[in-house]
Amino acid sequence: MKKSLEVVFACIALLALHAGAQTTSMQPPVKTAPNAPFRAVPELPYRVVTNFFKFPKAMVPGEASAVAVNSKGHIFLFQRTKPMLAEYDEKGNFVQSIGDGIFTHPHGLRIDANDNLWTTDDGSHLVLKLDPSGNVLLVLGRINTAGEANWLFNRPADVAFANNRDIYVADGYGNSRVVKFDRQWTGFGYPYGLLITPDQHVWVTDGGYDRIVELDQNGKIVGAFGEPGHKPGQMAWAHFMAMGPDQTIYVADVLNWRFDVFARTAPTGNMTKYIPSVRMFWGSVPSVGWFSKQTDIPIK
Repeated sequence: MKKSLEVVFACIALLALHAGAQTTSMQPPVKTAPNAPFRAVPELPYRVVTNFFKFPKAMVPGEASAVAVNSKGHIFLFQRTKPMLAEYDEKGNFVQSIGDGIFTHPHGLRIDANDNLWTTDDGSHLVLKLDPSGNVLLVLGRINTAGEANWLFNRPADVAFANNRDIYVADGYGNSRVVKFDRQWTGFGYPYGLLITPDQHVWVTDGGYDRIVELDQNGKIVGAFGEPGHKPGQMAWAHFMAMGPDQTIYVADVLNWRFDVFARTAPTGNMTKYIPSVRMFWGSVPSVGWFSKQTDIPIK
């Protein structure tokens, strides 16, 4: 590249990494939202579609990290099980695995205007650009080498690209590199993943409160859907999301080890029943252990 790669990450990506990278084993759950209490908002018209993807027979479920859709409507799943990167057609049929053996710990996945695949691997500290067939076109960073330099990363999490071919990398897990920003949006939860639709609305996967939120151009909540849990349609650390040409939403769900699919339906006119107040899958308290209760068990 003629000019040095500028490693930065934008405000919303910073919030996403901060939410996704921090875990504690002894801290009690956060009981309230970080700002004002949440209220019911219009319910977005979506329903879950079960058993959408026809996975290869030998595939073992694992953590779902990222999902993206190309110009043909094909869906690409990035996950922490084999195949780590795979292509499916618009009906959920398996097409091919891509880049077998080159990923360590998948994190982020983006697709550019030419349908090239950009991956971030926070295990090998690499950003890769692949063509649709999986051929490596560009390597940013050095494999298994973390460092602070303009050509090295430390657990990169996401990547974006501008129209002028500038490349932006969210290098926040290890290096915590930040760029200046003019304004920020708060009060809607914990953005783990996002996308911007042609109407310039911002859609967020709220991995803290486990729902999907739509924001207008000013950051006002247009609507939301989803709730925490393990049943179909519920989420546990919703991580990345993508939207197909027909507005079908695909969500990479980390703790549920699955990719959820939500089809758009007719507007319901309802307000959301689920109002976030407590992070369901966050924090823990020390276990007293079974042995502390042994004396309470009568001996017969």
